[in-house]
Amino acid sequence: MKNTPETDNYKHLVNELCQITGIEFNVATDTKIDEISAANLRSLLNAYKINRSKTAFYENLLRGNLNYSELPSLAKTHHVPIEKTRIVMILEFENTFGASAFELLKNFFAADYNETFFALSEKEIGAIICPDSNSPESADTICSDLVYAFESDLFCSVKIALGKSKNALSGLPESAREARIAQEVRKRFHPNKTVIAYDELGIGRLLYGIPENTVKEFITETFGSETPPTLDAELSRTIHAFFDNNLNIAETARELYVHRNTLIHRLTKIEQITGKDIRIFENAVLLKIALMLM
Repeated sequence: MKNTPETDNYKHLVNELCQITGIEFNVATDTKIDEISAANLRSLLNAYKINRSKTAFYENLLRGNLNYSELPSLAKTHHVPIEKTRIVMILEFENTFGASAFELLKNFFAADYNETFFALSEKEIGAIICPDSNSPESADTICSDLVYAFESDLFCSVKIALGKSKNALSGLPESAREARIAQEVRKRFHPNKTVIAYDELGIGRLLYGIPENTVKEFITETFGSETPPTLDAELSRTIHAFFDNNLNIAETARELYVHRNTLIHRLTKIEQITGKDIRIFENAVLLKIALMLM
């Protein structure tokens, strides 16, 4: 078929769509196209460009690449409201994720709940979501459901860190920083948690970022040696249960399904190994902090 301006333009549109999306389109050289199809293709291309530029706007905002004085005009250009409650969250995958991860996210969140999703690395996705103030579900509950969706639908493991909610667009970089801190605190102090929020970090936020030499000094002062004592799995589990139950022997014994005397025997053994009787509040606090830092 002889090339015409229409077919050349069609080829140009297909090539441009391929470059932007990364999707290969197998189109025969003699393919004919009518004006309606060409118009639809141009609309698809323009819509993708707008969405892509909006995502790039959010990415640059979170990375601190935008001048705050430019926010109002840029937000207007991308049809992004300045005043709106948003939360930044980081999804960390055990393995490299694919396009199916983005599809699940888009299907999981209602259209008016999410703002955008974008790749931070080959194993991380950044997301900006807009919590529904009329919904009884908390962000933690929603994220727990999302973790389950990834496990059941895509058979992949994911952990989620949340920043604090912000009411203005200018607060999103801070929410992103908080989400990153929550992620690092989870890795260090709560490796088994699947969802963690910045405003729920507790003592972990205070301990995060303590210099290594200060940690070594504290361990030495607490245990009398640079090498901390070794506790087996049973004693470690006992300590954490004891802390979780506010140093209550009866409640701890009930949670561990052991007799009261068995628990007392374990606590005595912990004292012999660590030099700390954790039935005394001050000793319990010292050991709790030391175990978190170890």
